[in-house]
Amino acid sequence: MIAQFSLVYDDSGLEVGARLGRRVSFAQATLKPGVVVDGVVTHPTEFAATLKQALRGATPRPIRDRHVIVGLPETRIFTTLVTLPQVHARELTGALALQLPELLPVPPDELIVDFQPISARRRDERQLLVIAAPVAVVVPLVAAVERDFLSSLDFDPL
Repeated sequence: MIAQFSLVYDDSGLEVGARLGRRVSFAQATLKPGVVVDGVVTHPTEFAATLKQALRGATPRPIRDRHVIVGLPETRIFTTLVTLPQVHARELTGALALQLPELLPVPPDELIVDFQPISARRRDERQLLVIAAPVAVVVPLVAAVERDFLSSLDFDPL
């Protein structure tokens, strides 16, 4: 298993946690006003500094893991279930792209979109869980956490 920690944040603060065997190391930190506004990291350097401080101050031990799972603010994430006709796996992305403008309240070119195939009710269809996050939310966050100290980054929108 990869050594990793979880990060969740909102406009007022952040929380980090990591497993230490049977225990968990955990920390909370308050963000200065304006560092995150409506889920968007507006001051990446300040965000990274607060994150580093939280990781160092985690109890019972500092968190030194280099892989982070980020919980994006749910108010900024779009999720929907899509049913498509049964198509070959390599055609899924193209088939989904044709439907995205109708499914999402934001133009697809302003979003980072991912999907996960799930079970379909009928053999002639395929269901996908579609998850989208605004580029304006993801890019500054990546800049804040990846630049200084992290080796890899994943997102958990749920």
